[in-house]
Amino acid sequence: MKLEETRGNLISKAAVRTFVSNMVTQVKQQLLVIPSELRDDLFEAPSPADCERIVRDRIEKALAALSQARQIHE
Repeated sequence: MKLEETRGNLISKAAVRTFVSNMVTQVKQQLLVIPSELRDDLFEAPSPADCERIVRDRIEKALAALSQARQIHE
């Protein structure tokens, strides 16, 4: 297995754990900021459908940002 890791075919457990931990932290940060960012827009939205669109757009923005960090680095 060490040979496969050296060749770049395997990733160490430590690298995977670090990556997953960082991703969880990023997801948490992205989610926790949404309510304060959208508060005023949702209050002023004329309809529930507009509220849904506003929230969906912000979630898609967060997911797009997270998708940029998909590589595991050692």
